[in-house]
Amino acid sequence: CISVTFACLATATALADVSATYFNNLPLLKKLPRSICVAFVLLIMLAMSLIGFSGIMRIALPILNYLYPGLIILSLINILLVKRKAMTIRSSVKYQPF
Repeated sequence: CISVTFACLATATALADVSATYFNNLPLLKKLPRSICVAFVLLIMLAMSLIGFSGIMRIALPILNYLYPGLIILSLINILLVKRKAMTIRSSVKYQPF
């Protein structure tokens, strides 16, 4: 139980650090000190932990239900285009014997 707690704490610390670095490197937020970015990330993490997984899913599900069909279609189109490009390249290569 203690090792799981420390593993979660280490993961949360690393996630907070990476997120704060990302927000600090955004052009609009470059003027903010890093400590404010860390505090902002920690407040977001606190809010997410307080509403829990079911609360997060209540917020995310309507958005995901709207976005998923379009994302699936875009993924399929991308797969087809990549396969078509690979077939075009393969057919244009001419092999010459030694």
